[in-house]
Amino acid sequence: MKVTQLHINDEQIHVAGRAEIIDPLTADLVLVFGDKDQVSKALTYEVLSQRYPNAEIVICSSAGEILGNSIQNGTIVCTAIAFEKTTIQTASVLVTDGHESFSKGKELIEE
Repeated sequence: MKVTQLHINDEQIHVAGRAEIIDPLTADLVLVFGDKDQVSKALTYEVLSQRYPNAEIVICSSAGEILGNSIQNGTIVCTAIAFEKTTIQTASVLVTDGHESFSKGKELIEE
């Protein structure tokens, strides 16, 4: 497994630490955590899908983004992962009420 972590702040992308993924085309999964206002921008997904076109991209809002040994606020932290032998498949369901989370979880299992 190889990992590269990115920090997006004011629409500027910075590689955080050592970039283990040399070829972005080999990334299988990108986990994105960030400020609600930042991750809800369409540009966030567009930029990441252009950078990692073969990866499944999962975006989640957070109340603080962990970057290395520090916590950031109001930014986006992305972790791109390239697996040697693992296949990734994502699925999603719309949860409009917290009370339906169990049934929606069952729907995801069935997909």
